[in-house]
Amino acid sequence: MRVMARWWWVMVLGCLVISVMGIRRWEFFAVRGKTFNVGTGTSGVIKSHNVSSTCVCKSLCFINSLCMSWTAGKVSAQLMRCHLSTQSPIDTTLVDNPAYFYGFMEDSFVGKEDLGVTLEEDNHHYFVPDATLSYAEAKEFCEKIPGFRPAILHSRQQLNIGLKMSDRFDTSELLVDLRNTPDGAFKRTWSDGTPFNVKFNNMIHDLTKTDEPYFRIKGNEYHAKNDGNNHFLCQC
Repeated sequence: MRVMARWWWVMVLGCLVISVMGIRRWEFFAVRGKTFNVGTGTSGVIKSHNVSSTCVCKSLCFINSLCMSWTAGKVSAQLMRCHLSTQSPIDTTLVDNPAYFYGFMEDSFVGKEDLGVTLEEDNHHYFVPDATLSYAEAKEFCEKIPGFRPAILHSRQQLNIGLKMSDRFDTSELLVDLRNTPDGAFKRTWSDGTPFNVKFNNMIHDLTKTDEPYFRIKGNEYHAKNDGNNHFLCQC
């Protein structure tokens, strides 16, 4: 009984430490309704536990140096099944399951040679994959990592972050999720439906170029281009 009580306090302490010191580490990189197939042999599962909450599962991952991601789902009213994995979301095939949560450590992709994820001054994470893809392929790649998407840059601060990321990774052209919509009410629109703010038109290379749908960063400006393989900017 004493051993059980001691273990319970370890879990409580772990949740408190995470909530105080690493809320972004956990809450920002967790999603409801996703999990991985544990029995496939390719999920990288190293430990499985019965737990009382997702916080306990996250704590178990936090204290296991090999754990890069976790998933937890209800098996009864009082019990959840928790699985710890050595794989990052990039290396994991996720499936939909409304009963589960999926989360991953920031360390699972920070520092990877082909990512170089950075936290910028707008409190968003960004990275430029080491790949050149079409718009559709780039969108699929970014969204494979829960919480990420092709970059949407609403403010001047974010538009400048895009320029900085292009310069940092020395890419000739860097795709973002801005498109020309010549038949709509707005000429340029982000993929979330927000129109490009006309206050920042000075950052667009050629405002008359409305027949080319996709925008890329080139030099210190945003250029309209036709589709083609390019580096791209992911954002979370």
